Amino acid sequence: MTQSRRLFALVSVPICLLIFTSPAASQQTTLKADFNGNGTVDFDDFFLFADVFGTRRGEARFDAKFDLSGNGVVDFDDFFLFAEDFGKKAGQTGGGGTKEVTVYIADLFGGQVEIVNARDNLSAGTIRVEQPRGLAFSPDGSALYIAGVDTFHAGQPDGKRDFSMPLSTAFKIAISPDGQKAYVTKEGAPETGVTSGVAVVDLKAKMQSNFIPLPGRPSGIALTPDGRKAYVANRTRRLIILDLVKEALKDSLLTTNAAPSRAAISPDGNRVYLNNGINDTINVVDTALSGGPEGADRVVRTLATKTAEPHLSASIVDLAVSPDGKLIYASSFRVILTTAPGSTEPTPTLIGELIAVDVETGKVDRITLGETVATLGVAPDGKTAYVVFQRQVTEGLEVAIVDLQTKKAIGSLPVAFVQPVDIKFRTVVR
Repeated sequence: MTQSRRLFALVSVPICLLIFTSPAASQQTTLKADFNGNGTVDFDDFFLFADVFGTRRGEARFDAKFDLSGNGVVDFDDFFLFAEDFGKKAGQTGGGGTKEVTVYIADLFGGQVEIVNARDNLSAGTIRVEQPRGLAFSPDGSALYIAGVDTFHAGQPDGKRDFSMPLSTAFKIAISPDGQKAYVTKEGAPETGVTSGVAVVDLKAKMQSNFIPLPGRPSGIALTPDGRKAYVANRTRRLIILDLVKEALKDSLLTTNAAPSRAAISPDGNRVYLNNGINDTINVVDTALSGGPEGADRVVRTLATKTAEPHLSASIVDLAVSPDGKLIYASSFRVILTTAPGSTEPTPTLIGELIAVDVETGKVDRITLGETVATLGVAPDGKTAYVVFQRQVTEGLEVAIVDLQTKKAIGSLPVAFVQPVDIKFRTVVR
């Protein structure tokens, strides 16, 4: 044990015990310090934290999930954040409150954002907005951001607007960990002179502060936990990597997936997952946060989800990562050939599924929902998924409610949608 780690252990254990028995600790509601994912911040997590104490970004043993403050060093700033969580259990608020989760669903052609209470899956309100395409919340859940087709809106979760600003071809939104900036992808339209890229919005100044031009058609965006890099899915077979410190293009990674439109990042920031818009594979990208040379982003694995039947086509439409980082959820659409009993002629059969892929083993579990699927969202506790689907292609779009523990669809939201395109969650303590 190094001198710094020995000193850390001697000083920190009494502080953990003090904070654990202090009433002030009961006000903490997040569990970012539950490093081993067992639902409790305890001494098992402390020993994991102590083992990497003093490491810095770029060193082999550095792991971004322990850098709770996001300053690039696992130090006492992170320890005091860890100590605030020490002794807490998942869902525990300590102040007598309970966590209330609401689901926000952007309905593009319905011209609204539907708010649903996750407790009973009933409508809790509607926000009218012209052609919403992307949603995001501030880190503390106090502000809602909406990317309309030509406008960026900032306001409160009930829909009351703080400010709006023109932003053509706006698509998906990511918010910096400190809540100061929004990064909005713009698909662009060369025929109309609109450049593709990422708009940087200063949320305090209420204005666009920068624009990072990008080639192709950028769409989905994911940020590392420290907010230093962004990964942008580009439909031209590339994953775009942005340096958010410099607010500039860092790299353009050629992937094996065609037409990627969604990027999802693991909770520790060590892996980015990329969908395949015209096949059934998921690219796994090493972000280099877990060690190795800075900027060593590369595809390290391709997860295949295909079944044995003859396929006419397949598509991974959307992605989400489980809160513990062990599973990737994907909405998967396939057209396979089947032969009915008594027939010799195969016919196309459409299958829309939610699939769960084990990150380590590659094992795939399937939950069939209908003939097509689209956007998905996984609740913060990892127990429920909401998936846009069609029972048949001749019917309208619905949002399925899927119990991820039993791996069964338990119904659909009793809300009429036209074209739901984004699903986000807000957690508050009541």
